[in-house]
Amino acid sequence: MTVETPLSVRQHIFHLSLKPHSLPFFMNIDWSVQLKQEDATAFLLQNYDLDVLERNGFGMSALSEGFKTDSVPVLQALLEHDSGKLVFNCIF
Repeated sequence: MTVETPLSVRQHIFHLSLKPHSLPFFMNIDWSVQLKQEDATAFLLQNYDLDVLERNGFGMSALSEGFKTDSVPVLQALLEHDSGKLVFNCIF
């Protein structure tokens, strides 16, 4: 079975290929969350070993960025991810 990569993920990967060492891979999940890209966020969480609580260079995590958006599907995907379940269990 072939998993089709959403266009927004391909665009992020292409952007990183232009500057391969300037940004960590984790920034991809930050970008997809900030841009409210539901498909890209779900794809990254399902296919890569990410920690939604890991802080980026600005001290923000993907989960904290998710709370700032008004995208319920993005926030739900972050909270349901293995690394976000601790926060989910504390809230609900």
